[in-house]
Amino acid sequence: MSSELNYFPEYTTEYPEYFKKYIELVGTPNLLSFLKEQVKRRDPILEQILELQKADFKYAENKWTIKELIGHLVDTERIMMHRAFSFARGEQQLLPGFDENQYVLNANFGSRNITQIFEEWNVVRLNSIFLIQTFSQEALNNIGSASTYQASCRAVLYLMAGHEEHHLNVLKEMYI
Repeated sequence: MSSELNYFPEYTTEYPEYFKKYIELVGTPNLLSFLKEQVKRRDPILEQILELQKADFKYAENKWTIKELIGHLVDTERIMMHRAFSFARGEQQLLPGFDENQYVLNANFGSRNITQIFEEWNVVRLNSIFLIQTFSQEALNNIGSASTYQASCRAVLYLMAGHEEHHLNVLKEMYI
C-alpha cells in the first residue's frame, strides 16, 4: 500500500452512514500502520484476561463471553477481508450478510483455549495485512455490494479496523 493510498474513505460516496462511527475510530489515514498497532495492543489484553482468569466472563445476560467476543472479531475480519478482496477484484455479485450471533453460537468458542483464539486472531490479521498490501489504488476505489449496502474496498477495510477498535473499547470498559 503506497503512501498515496493513505487517506480516509469519503462518507458520501464510498460507504453508508452507519459505517461512519467505526471508520472515525481509526483516527489516522494510514490504515496499515493502524492495523499493525492494533496487533501490538492485543498482547497486554490477553495477559490481563489470563491474569484475571476472565476468558469465560460475560458482563451481562445475553452478552458474549470474552472468548466469544474475540472469536467474533476473528470471524468479522475474515468476512470483511473476503468482501474487500471481492470488491478489489471487481466482483459484481451481491455478497451475503451474516448473523454474528448465529456465527458465535455455532463456533463453539467456549470450548477453546483463549490463547489459541488470540493466536488465530493474529494469524488472520497478518494474512489481512499481506493481502491489503497487494491492492492497487484502483482496486481500493472499487465499489461492491454486500448485505444491504454498497461500499468501496477501502471503506470496508477501514470499517474492519474501526469495528475491532469499537470492540476493544468495549472489552476494556465492560470486561476487564
